[in-house]
Amino acid sequence: MKKFALRDFLIAICSIFFLINSALVFLIFFPIQQKRKVPEIEYPELPQLYIALNESNLDEINSGSKEARYPGNSLTFLVDKEYYDFSNVEIKGRGNTTWKDSEKKPYQIKFDSKENLFGFGKAKKWVLLANYFDEGYIRNDLAFYIANLLNMDYTNDGKFVELYINNDYLGLYYLTQKIGINSASVDIKDKNAVLMELDNIYYAESEKPSVSLKGDVFVLKDSVSDDENIQKVAVEDFMGSYSAFEKAIESKDWKKIQEIVDIESFAKFYIIQDFSLNWDSFATSTYFYKDGFDDKIHAGPIWDLDNAFGRWLETMFYRRDLQYNGANAELQSDTFFKLMEIKEFRELISEIVNRELLPKRDLIFSRIDSISEQIASSALRDNEKWGRNNYFDEVLKIRNAVQRRFDYYSIFYANEERLPNGNYLFKNLNTEFKIESVEDGGYKITRTSDGRALTVDESYNEYGTVSFHSYKDSVWQRWYICRDNEGKYYLFSVATESVLMLDQDGVLRTRPLSRGENEQFEIAEIGTFPLDTFVPKN
Repeated sequence: MKKFALRDFLIAICSIFFLINSALVFLIFFPIQQKRKVPEIEYPELPQLYIALNESNLDEINSGSKEARYPGNSLTFLVDKEYYDFSNVEIKGRGNTTWKDSEKKPYQIKFDSKENLFGFGKAKKWVLLANYFDEGYIRNDLAFYIANLLNMDYTNDGKFVELYINNDYLGLYYLTQKIGINSASVDIKDKNAVLMELDNIYYAESEKPSVSLKGDVFVLKDSVSDDENIQKVAVEDFMGSYSAFEKAIESKDWKKIQEIVDIESFAKFYIIQDFSLNWDSFATSTYFYKDGFDDKIHAGPIWDLDNAFGRWLETMFYRRDLQYNGANAELQSDTFFKLMEIKEFRELISEIVNRELLPKRDLIFSRIDSISEQIASSALRDNEKWGRNNYFDEVLKIRNAVQRRFDYYSIFYANEERLPNGNYLFKNLNTEFKIESVEDGGYKITRTSDGRALTVDESYNEYGTVSFHSYKDSVWQRWYICRDNEGKYYLFSVATESVLMLDQDGVLRTRPLSRGENEQFEIAEIGTFPLDTFVPKN
């Protein structure tokens, strides 16, 4: 009996110990569920992201350097009524203009281990884009969507979330991969693989910028190896290949160009920048990667297109060459513009546009409509938070911009409408002209009386009269016929961003299209030619 009682006593002690131990395990592994403090929300349409700061506050983070790192924070996602908790998360600022000049700051978050957020792939570092200057919020998402439709490798994914830090509502953010070498972004493996950024604007913020043969400045964005000596050799290899690429472009050696770079990736990269008329194109945030010494240079992934799709350029229909676009045009690399002077590259652009972009028109408009509707309530709350009131107007602006670009691409690349070669009389001008197509879809216009070509002076500044010179196949002598959304036609010069017009005295002049135009400005208001202006001379 004594032995049996003792055994019962020992069993009871063990049971109590087991219960206590189980309780401790529960508290250790599920502390956030017990301590989580998140605001009660009324609008769960989008994922909610809560960050509880550890030993810092939001004012400290926002007023300091974007490079300052704040570790040890708690992070919680609320998605479809389910909570997902993470501890020891680092937060820091990010971005250039948005970080310096906006109230609503963008952030980078870093987890202890690689996390596969929303099925986008595993990575430690993720980015929260504020989209502060994009009052339609969807420009980056739309650019990523189109890039994916074009099957561009390593294009970002993204998810709109509403962000709270220390229970303070900060508004609508866009969670996406931080561009880098990992399975969620650029998934390359060779020990000599590098991801490089062409950055002619902010390169001074980097420690070791590299300069190409033609003067483009590159910074190392990421590498497979952490060894500085391996990184140095890999960067030198990339820069050597890029400079050889520049030489091949100068000599228009198409075969050599194809040996050095993945030319289809360059074509798709150009299409995204041109179709969206990205204000920041080819000056910064322009990425390339090379997966070791034996690989070609690849263009991409695309990044930072919140200044695209009509954000600056209201008259999006006409062909406005990106070389003359942007506040930092003098800092733009001319690599892609030089490529566009090569017949084979233009043909590749046209092939991809017709094969992969124009057939996707309905999908792209469906994306604009669905994503703008999905985020509408959150966007309006963000508007209220940051003192804005034009979300729906901005979405309409984006939609109209895309419509105009599709209209133009259908003419320029699909050749839906062309002026046949031949002799023409311009109405109201007692002069006969010969119109002939040139390789890139434009026209040369020569005066039949002396064979001289219609030319815009290279010193062209504001309004100007045109002149006539010997034809030299120059961009200054190349004209493009386009049609606005009212069905009116006009001739446009990409060299001067100007349209050809007849003044009241019947003199041919040009008129520039500038950033200072009113938002409602339309091409038709500055003097266009109806199609019957060009009367065939039989």
